[in-house]
Amino acid sequence: MNIGRRRFPRIKNHMNARIGTRVVIVLAVIAAALAGAGTAQARPLAAYTGCANPTDQTQIPEAECLALVALYDSTAGATWTDKTGWKTSNTPCTDWYGVTCLLGNVHQINLNTNNLTGSIPTEIGNLTNLFVLKLNDNSLGGTIPASIGNLSNLASLELISNSLTGSIPVEMGNLTNLGNLRLDNNSLSGSLPVELSSLTNLSLLGLTGNTLSGSVPSWLGDMNSLEGLALDDNLFSGVIPPELGNLTNLTYLYLGNNNVGGSIPVELGNLSNIAWLKLNNTQLFGTIPAALGNLTTLVHLDLSNTNLDGTVPSVFGNLSSLITLYINDTSLSGWLPSSLTNITTMKWLRFNGTSLCERPDTAFQDWLTNIDSTGTLISTGVTCNILLSDDFESGNFSAWDAAKLGGGDLKVCAKAAITGAKGMCVKNLTNNTKFVSDSGLSAAAHSAQFNLDPNGLNLQNLKIVRILLAKDGTKPVYWLQMRKKDGKFQLRVAAKLNGGETVISFWRTISNAPHLIEVEWAAARDSFTDNGFVNLYIDGQLRRTKSALFNDTFVVDQVRLGFTNNPSSFLVSGIFFIDDYLSSDSGYIGE
Repeated sequence: MNIGRRRFPRIKNHMNARIGTRVVIVLAVIAAALAGAGTAQARPLAAYTGCANPTDQTQIPEAECLALVALYDSTAGATWTDKTGWKTSNTPCTDWYGVTCLLGNVHQINLNTNNLTGSIPTEIGNLTNLFVLKLNDNSLGGTIPASIGNLSNLASLELISNSLTGSIPVEMGNLTNLGNLRLDNNSLSGSLPVELSSLTNLSLLGLTGNTLSGSVPSWLGDMNSLEGLALDDNLFSGVIPPELGNLTNLTYLYLGNNNVGGSIPVELGNLSNIAWLKLNNTQLFGTIPAALGNLTTLVHLDLSNTNLDGTVPSVFGNLSSLITLYINDTSLSGWLPSSLTNITTMKWLRFNGTSLCERPDTAFQDWLTNIDSTGTLISTGVTCNILLSDDFESGNFSAWDAAKLGGGDLKVCAKAAITGAKGMCVKNLTNNTKFVSDSGLSAAAHSAQFNLDPNGLNLQNLKIVRILLAKDGTKPVYWLQMRKKDGKFQLRVAAKLNGGETVISFWRTISNAPHLIEVEWAAARDSFTDNGFVNLYIDGQLRRTKSALFNDTFVVDQVRLGFTNNPSSFLVSGIFFIDDYLSSDSGYIGE
């Protein structure tokens, strides 16, 4: 794949910049209290002689002192980067590095980046008044002790970037006051214990960078306080549970770098506060749900390195806050939607490694150029190819190779204008074929888009007229039909297979009003692969499809538009309108 403009940005880890709102507020209150508490309890420095009360240290209960000593001994305290006061002073609240107290109990331990090795001792569970425990960025190994479930007052637990192994203790489900749980970047394994569903106050759950497995549990969708959920860089499998769409307080959801598959649940479109959504490097397949266009608070969307196919939904133009869009290395194809130009905040856009192409119009190219000059653009380097474009404003059919006017039934007229001042009027007075023709093509993929207004055309009930026909020499390749059933207009598409069989879609009802119609057709890659298809889009939505077609022997070399079959055998009267025809061999054109 030819790669166009490219410059690589540096994206800061969003999770490291956030913490749950509730936790921040509570910690601020505790910090203020601690500032006063430390002063009130300060005592003259005395040598450490043990934990027995009242003979030795007297600031905290003996059990808490012993728990601190066990932590020091179990994690090679003698080699800590800063071990000030530990086992040298009998005043742990005022002199032991990283320890703060409140009302005579240990309330915070913060030993981040302090060269702790060894393991977390079971005695940690005796610090029953502990509110915050931070042991991030050390070299701790072993398992997380089950006794940590005794810390019923704990509001924040962070053990990020260690070498912890084993499973997440089910006893953590007892920590019902927990608002912040960060176990990122360890070697934890096993599935998520259902007991964590009891943590109804949890606002942040960070498990990035472990070897956790099993399915992403649906009960996560019941944890309504969650503001951040990071499960990326693990071994989760199965599908993304649609229940995650219930987490309307989420500001970020990271599921990337897992083995999850299936389709993207449309329910994710309910995440009304989401800012970061990462589903990259997964086994996801199918199309991108249009419901993601509801996420107007979205800042970063990463769908890269997945098996997603189809097109980029035009509703992505509603993502007015989007700064980063990564859809690279997917099976997405067709024209990028023109609505993307509505996103004036875009700074990072990647769609390399896809079959997407850049719209050739000036407005879209200017939008891409602005991204390339102010941020980073990595494209396919492919501009969408236009085979024929006619808005009929010329007043004639000079854009076409040929026109069969049907004795004057086919002409350019003002009343057919759906946009602009003119369109194509197609009426039936002479009961014969009448169409314009575009020839000299040789396309293994072909999309034809136009505005259609049935304009009350009088069709005998269930009788069919063919208004678009693509041919390979004398053989039909695909076509679009229209009929009336019980007074309502309907459309369907059909296509030929290698053996001459015809596949036909179900009918789709349309209103008696202007509609944007697009038929997208593609031949199979080879005679062993059934990946040919024909799609019918109505007003930008895929409404009918016939896929898994063996049709590799066909190309489109001629397209006809109008009455392409002879309606003389049944009643057809009146007139219908066509305007703004556009065809391409670069996939779905869209809006």
